Formats: sequence, C-alpha cells, structure tokens
Amino acid sequence: ARSGAHTQAAAFFQAAIDHGGSLSDDEEAELLELVAEEYYLIDHLDEAIAASGRAIALREASGDRAGVSFNHHALAVYQWYNADRGQAEGHAAQAMSVLDPDADDATQLVQLGHAFAMQAYLAVQATDLDTAKTLTARAREIAEATGDSDLAIRVRLIENYGVVLTGDDAGRDEIMAILNSGPKHID
Repeated sequence: ARSGAHTQAAAFFQAAIDHGGSLSDDEEAELLELVAEEYYLIDHLDEAIAASGRAIALREASGDRAGVSFNHHALAVYQWYNADRGQAEGHAAQAMSVLDPDADDATQLVQLGHAFAMQAYLAVQATDLDTAKTLTARAREIAEATGDSDLAIRVRLIENYGVVLTGDDAGRDEIMAILNSGPKHID
C-alpha cells in the first residue's frame, strides 16, 4: 500500500505539472522536486533525474542558490542509485559549489551541511574513511550551529557506516539504534 501511494503521488504530481495551468517558476520547481522524489522512491530513476534537471534550471533562473544545491544533491543521490558514480560525485560537488559558505542564510548553511554529508557518504562508499571523517566533521559543525536535527542524524548514520567498514560492530548497533528511534516506516 505504501509503494502504491508513492506511485499515485508521482502520477498526481505529474498531472499537476502537465495540466495544472500556469505556474510560477517556483511552483513548477517545487512540483518537479516532489515528483522527482516520488519517482526515486518507486525506482523510476531516469524520470527522477529528468525532473530534477528541469527544477535546477528554474531555481537557477530565480537565483535560488539553496534550491539549486538541493537539486544537485538530489541528483547525486539519483545518479548514485542509477549506477553512475561519476555523475553522482559531480552533482555532490556542485551542490556545494553553488552555495556561498559565508552567507548568513540558514537555509543555505543547512544545505551546505547536507552537501558535505553527501560527499562524505560517497567517500564512505569508496572506503576513503579519512576524507569521510573530515567531511562529516564539517557537516556536524553545521548541524550543531543550525540545530538541524535531520542533518545531525544523517551525519551520525554516515559516521557509523564508516565504523562498520572498519569491522567495529558498534557502528551497526548505533545505526540500528538511530533507525529504531525514528518513525515507524522510515525510508
């Protein structure tokens, strides 16, 4: 039923995009981001990638740096699961490079933390644990400075993936504790 709900959500978002009438660039970008996430969840990665690519163009046109970064981050995830590590790494780097690290904008700062976390995740996947530690440390600093709990949890998960790769069972235990403390149907 949950999977069907994502399929239906993708269909509804796509219908809104195709037949919803005149939309502002921000509204269209938001719908594209929502449909991309739903496509990702139902394993329609090519459609997710296409929707995020369109959303980036709209976010760039409106000067929304955090939105552009968000979409590059999403594309890094979608490309990773679409078995294109090169594209994933490129989008992860772009997610960071489009942001102003000195901006006072909390949204940009949190998005920068997620960009560090995504690069750390890819480093863990390549078993480059030293790089992953450096990147997660920076992401953790941002999570603490902004109080963003989603970023803090993500950092803890990535750190513990690295611990698992060193052969330490404590990493698995910590990951399970994090997941068990989350919502009933965590994705």
